Amino acid sequence: MIKKLIYISFLSVIIHLNLVGSDLSHPLEGVLIALFHTPVKVFISDGSINLSGKGIQVVTNCSLAVVEVGRGYCKRLPLIATDYSTFQKNPDSIATIYMDKGRIQLFFKEKGIKKFKLLLPKKYEGLVQ
Repeated sequence: MIKKLIYISFLSVIIHLNLVGSDLSHPLEGVLIALFHTPVKVFISDGSINLSGKGIQVVTNCSLAVVEVGRGYCKRLPLIATDYSTFQKNPDSIATIYMDKGRIQLFFKEKGIKKFKLLLPKKYEGLVQ
């Protein structure tokens, strides 16, 4: 009986994390629209990211995109990194969004925002590094 309760509890936590905890698409879409307005042409270089919101158009080539989301494969294109290490190292990074201990982490790079002449909305000003 106890094993069954533990199993059910464990299974419900796993299902919750898969459905809620690891989805970056909704906050990422909000950031993209706030920075670039609509429609935003996005190249995704991280296979775990799935964008399909209104105003977001996923393209298959860096030359067609206005922004990259992922690992930094496109040169001279604003990058929203999906890991903190890429955010720190890539000179084209403007922001990072990733999961850490079940929480979404979002930071902006002042140097990148200025480089690409983007206007950061006031609600994100406290997240600038």
